[in-house]
Amino acid sequence: MLLVAVLAAAALLQVGVWATTCNPAYVTQRGKVLTVKPTGVDDTANIQCALNKAVSLGVGSTVQLQCGTYFTGMIEVTGFTGTFKGAGKEMTIIHSLPNLPCGEVESAGFPSLFKFRLCHARVADLTIDINDPLPCQPWSWGQMLGDIIHITDLPINVTACADLPGPSSSHMTVERVGLKGMGNWVDGYNANVGLAVMPECVGAQTHKLAGTFVVAGCTFERLEYALGGAQLADSMFRVGGSPALRNTASDTRQTVYFADFDNSLVEISHNDLEGNWAVIQGYEGNSVTPTAPSSFLVSHNTIRADGGADGMYLADWTSPDVGKMLWATIFDNDFLMNVDCCGAINGWWNTKDVLVVNNRFTGHSAYGVALGFVSRGTDTGWKLLFDDFNNLEVGWVPVYLGEYSSGCLIVEGRDKFDVLDEGTDNRIIGGNSPSDIAHSSSISGVAPRPDISEAIQKKIDKMKLHR
Repeated sequence: MLLVAVLAAAALLQVGVWATTCNPAYVTQRGKVLTVKPTGVDDTANIQCALNKAVSLGVGSTVQLQCGTYFTGMIEVTGFTGTFKGAGKEMTIIHSLPNLPCGEVESAGFPSLFKFRLCHARVADLTIDINDPLPCQPWSWGQMLGDIIHITDLPINVTACADLPGPSSSHMTVERVGLKGMGNWVDGYNANVGLAVMPECVGAQTHKLAGTFVVAGCTFERLEYALGGAQLADSMFRVGGSPALRNTASDTRQTVYFADFDNSLVEISHNDLEGNWAVIQGYEGNSVTPTAPSSFLVSHNTIRADGGADGMYLADWTSPDVGKMLWATIFDNDFLMNVDCCGAINGWWNTKDVLVVNNRFTGHSAYGVALGFVSRGTDTGWKLLFDDFNNLEVGWVPVYLGEYSSGCLIVEGRDKFDVLDEGTDNRIIGGNSPSDIAHSSSISGVAPRPDISEAIQKKIDKMKLHR
């Protein structure tokens, strides 16, 4: 009964606050299809009205945007079970109106241009371009927009976070959508997240979002985060999936961010991803403690690290008595490094049994793979098998097994590479002889240059602040 009451309250909120009147000159209906033409001025009321009407039409409804340019304020819809689409990624362009009232949003942490609540829906074939350098009225985040698209559950003002009735359900496919912002990683961006999938009550242990989420054929440009997901339970999240479904991200500071998944499966495959601080991040125990482990598959991607970027972070901040909550396989990726301070793959805090197989590392960086940097928890049981560091120029070493690493296995390919092993019970098997065990290519006593050591410490400090 509580869920029914909450949903009813959400519906009333939408009708009361977000209700609009369609202009019949621009919005027409045929069956379950509502077609919205661009006005050239302000399309907020017509898009909002069409989405509200689509909710009342039920499963299989469609809001169809035509070729042209649309201008909109903040749009919110609850319970949509249809398709919101344009005429093509290059054919239908949506711009935000100036001076968005971001500070007036009840859940002010996530002011979004498009917010989909409890929706089982599809967004396709359009581009949303936030081309105003200061899109919001001044608020606690300055004038940055929170999210371009936010897939979430109920408004916080419907009921208290602690009273929400367990995981809420949403399902969303986002395909052939362009999400664009302005700015750069040095001066800052005008939009925080291109596509965010997370409940409103981030940090509330009792509440998570459940569902199936697919991102395919999308482009992300000039954003703080391209794609972020947090506090998902019993979910499947696929980014890419095949060469035909490849997503691309360019000039993003932190490209793909996943945190606190519970009993879920994440696949990031066949994408071309560029980041300037971190390209892929996977954390457990960041804001809440999962109750069951989740699996992360990262395969067949091109991962480009520029500026001050690392290729990947993995961290499991759950306490030792909770047990391993992050299972990860990193397979057959190309890491293209163009950095002096950072590395391609990092195990931070308590990661276990990560499988790193047949990846290729090129360009230049401080190091390739590093584990066991800090004492919060030991990185154990990693397996690096047949990875190719032959074309990576490093300022330190290709592989570092730090003081807080243990039980890791390195199996080299045809060409040996240097491994600095300062951990416990780690094994390195040389490429020329499978029986060549016991640190065949390990080196010792090689400290990083002062500039690399300083950069690593800054990264560690930022990670602590982030948590």
